[in-house]
Amino acid sequence: MSLFGGPKQNATSASSTVAPAFTFGAATLSAANKPLFGSTTAAQLSTATPTFAQSGGLFGSKPGTATSSTGLLSSGIKPAGLPGTSTAQSAQASQFSTVQDLIQNSECLIKSLTSPDLFGDERDGIIAKLNQLLSACAVGSGYYKGDQQPISYTTENPFYQFKAIGYSRRSDYCDSDGIVALTLGINYEQLSNAVQRQKFIDSMNLILGNNTNVRAHIELIRPLPDNQTEVLLYVTEKGNGRSSSKELCAFLKQPAQETQMKNQLCVVNVLSRITVDNAKKHAFIKNPPAGFDSQIWQQAVRENPDPDKLLPYPIRGFEQLRKRQELQAAEIRLEERVIEELKQRLVQINCKVTAGQNQCSYQRQRHKELSHRLLRCLAMQSLLQQYTISIDSAEEKLETRLEALNASLIAPNQIKSRINDLLAILHGDAEILKATSGTKLKLTESDLTQIKRYLYRAQEALERVVDVAIKNICSSKITMELDQSDNEKPGTSVSSDEISEAGEQEEHTYKVLGHGTFENLKKIHIVPAWIKRGETFASELDEDSCAELDLIKGLHPLLSRCVREHLKQWYPVQRAVLPYLVAATNVCSSFPPRDLVISSPTGSGKTLCYVIPILNALRECMMMNCLFALIVAPVQNLVDQIEKEFQKYNVFKIRIAVLCGSHDLNAERQQLEIANIAIATPGRLMEHITDLDFPVDFTHLRYLVVDEADRMSHTARIEWLNDLEAVTNYNHSCVTVDDLYNANFLQKILLSATLSLDVEDLHQWRLRHPRLFKAVNEDMVVTNELSLNNVIVPNSLKIEYIVCDTKFKPLATYKRIEGRQSWKKILIFVNSKMASYRLAVLLKTLSAGKYRVEELSSNLFGNRRQKVLARFRKGTTRVLIASDVLSRGIDVEDIDVVINYDKPLNERLFVHRVGRTARCGKKGRAIFLILAKEKKDFQTTLQNVSFTGKVKERNFEGVKDVETEELYGQALTKLKETLQNTQKGNNRNNGGFKKRRKKVAGTL
Repeated sequence: MSLFGGPKQNATSASSTVAPAFTFGAATLSAANKPLFGSTTAAQLSTATPTFAQSGGLFGSKPGTATSSTGLLSSGIKPAGLPGTSTAQSAQASQFSTVQDLIQNSECLIKSLTSPDLFGDERDGIIAKLNQLLSACAVGSGYYKGDQQPISYTTENPFYQFKAIGYSRRSDYCDSDGIVALTLGINYEQLSNAVQRQKFIDSMNLILGNNTNVRAHIELIRPLPDNQTEVLLYVTEKGNGRSSSKELCAFLKQPAQETQMKNQLCVVNVLSRITVDNAKKHAFIKNPPAGFDSQIWQQAVRENPDPDKLLPYPIRGFEQLRKRQELQAAEIRLEERVIEELKQRLVQINCKVTAGQNQCSYQRQRHKELSHRLLRCLAMQSLLQQYTISIDSAEEKLETRLEALNASLIAPNQIKSRINDLLAILHGDAEILKATSGTKLKLTESDLTQIKRYLYRAQEALERVVDVAIKNICSSKITMELDQSDNEKPGTSVSSDEISEAGEQEEHTYKVLGHGTFENLKKIHIVPAWIKRGETFASELDEDSCAELDLIKGLHPLLSRCVREHLKQWYPVQRAVLPYLVAATNVCSSFPPRDLVISSPTGSGKTLCYVIPILNALRECMMMNCLFALIVAPVQNLVDQIEKEFQKYNVFKIRIAVLCGSHDLNAERQQLEIANIAIATPGRLMEHITDLDFPVDFTHLRYLVVDEADRMSHTARIEWLNDLEAVTNYNHSCVTVDDLYNANFLQKILLSATLSLDVEDLHQWRLRHPRLFKAVNEDMVVTNELSLNNVIVPNSLKIEYIVCDTKFKPLATYKRIEGRQSWKKILIFVNSKMASYRLAVLLKTLSAGKYRVEELSSNLFGNRRQKVLARFRKGTTRVLIASDVLSRGIDVEDIDVVINYDKPLNERLFVHRVGRTARCGKKGRAIFLILAKEKKDFQTTLQNVSFTGKVKERNFEGVKDVETEELYGQALTKLKETLQNTQKGNNRNNGGFKKRRKKVAGTL
């Protein structure tokens, strides 16, 4: 044991003192009373701790026993519990009756160590050295004179050398906890079982008066050195809770109760377990115990490993050290026993968990089997109920109708009899004529109607029989002729009459393979049933087509509140799609969801159709670090726009990762580790799918949204969709119950304004039981008729076209913009970046700084595109010249006019370009610059996109005034100079690059 900072010692507190737990006074037992545990005798208990009464004090006095609550510190303990200097002096002086005794004992001690007078020769020196050794070790007795009693060397003598400082744990209990420590002179094993503990509690209840309202309880039992045991006890009173520690200790220390506990329970000592308050603690630390150096004591205080829980404690002699070591060993054995018990309990719990898991697996397998059987039974029952009942009822109805029909036909006054009479009259049957000659046949109008119907049906039946007979005869003739032609010899000729006759027969018979001619053939379009039954909604935004916000049920309250802050009503596409998708987020279905195809005009609110359901589905799994939804968009600008839309409604703080070429790949990897939603372009998505260093877990993917799907329909399967389905473990079909349990239900949602409904194009997406939502005109909403490739252009859009030559297109564009102050945002589309650059230079020159003109094409790199687009959104830039990159899903609010400087390459680009204006029910204008020869094709395009509004035609024949002609000439001259300077700069850069390349290669 080290002098300072030794191991933590577990010691009990005496009353409010910091006394060690192993200090017990001598206890006595009467021979008449038999102890409760074993046969412990009083002699055995009396040797628990050596006292001054047994060995005699250092100065011949007999101090009191150690059983009092004052503790055993040599410096003395106050009743409150902590030692002090004045207290130590008074306690030490109280051990001597008079000052003369103190002086006399001191002289005896010094004489035994320095000059004993026993033999009168050199042997007295040896006795002196022996006495010095005994006093230093505080053992034995020293003789110093023949006629005097020897003096005992105890730890109180000033020449005792072994002194140490350990640490004792402070009590955690307060007076209200009512904890009292009972020291029992029995082995811990005798209280280890529940039966003995219950006997102990019953005995304590008897000592407490056997009152039903007062009950004793055991807090803790732990072993002590010298085969002793400590029991922490507390008492509860009915209605008052626990009794205080001081009151209980005072009651148990009464003579009657103390005697009963000694005789019946072998109780050696009773101490109250109360923690030391801070004032007493500081006083105890400040004043070192008697016989200890103050510097060493303060060093021990500073090196206290846990000042809040431990206090320094003085150790005098090897006996106290031995007892502390025994106590520590007992504590270690108790901890090992507890750990062993916990291990056994853990093993038992693991066994129970394993058994429970096995039982769960068995029950799960059983549940699958029963579910499979139940599904089969339900299916069979449903089929039997549906078809058996219908067949039986239909059969009964048919039999009833047949019997009634036969009865009506057989009856003499019914239609059959009348017809027979008429036929007999017509054929001139003599007998019937005779029978009816005297009567007159009467027919009503209903009879005539029934006769006509009967004859008409008979005629139809005869015609069908004749047609079948003719076809059979013709086919048999052709077969006979073919057999005859095969039997004829080579070289025989056939007459022209026979050829013409065979040709006439072939026209009226079936075609023979290899002999027919095919003219004016048309492609057969197969329209799937899900396209025919697709749900339609109005393409126009008006009061009738829109809906109130309360229509959509099932939204989380936070998300619903956010929607009300940003929206006033649901648009038609949202009104049709959201009820289905939102309801699916609140139901846990065993069957896979249906894939969706949404075709709606640009600016109609398609993005919210998947943003709101995905956020609503993620409201309960925000803390899950797995990818839940993936949105794929063809261009980076559309990705950024979708991310802003998600952030606008992201009330649940869901983590969103944006994956595109302008972002850092490592940063995207870190985002994907915790992201729930990813928005990506196809190229960057493939980089992460094939990234072996930082693989992404796509197995929990629930939604796959493809925005502007028509642009990727021909390449998605080859470029990224196959790899994505492979990493998501996508299963297209579920044929068993196990497939339903283990399948990854990935739902695909395709969106576009010009989505082709052709079967071959849609087959590339491998849609599961798809469902179609499509915008149509108002007349088509009623009939619910769908074609394969019809697209919708909103009626709020005004379209006009200007017929002009190619050389006058820039000037026509400038003249159309000039003077239109209400056109705040003008977007011009071109087909190439060179045309964009040239037109931008010309318009800047022609406008002469009146308004800002910028271009947005591949000539711009990095963040310059975003800055240009931001200025156009704010209105700083009035005219923006762009390529078709901006025509895909980019939402710029309040674009007044879209000018198509170049003709769109196809109808889809036409729709996407004009869709940049007249969005969300607002008015807009689209202007087309076309050549005279392109006029017919333009009108055909308008018909194909189902535009029903009026189209205004303008003609631009050239410059009419001299001022405009000069201005246009100056603009062309400046354009030529700009192009020449640009070409020189490119050549200079290319030349420098070639020189650097040659220098690196070593050829220069």
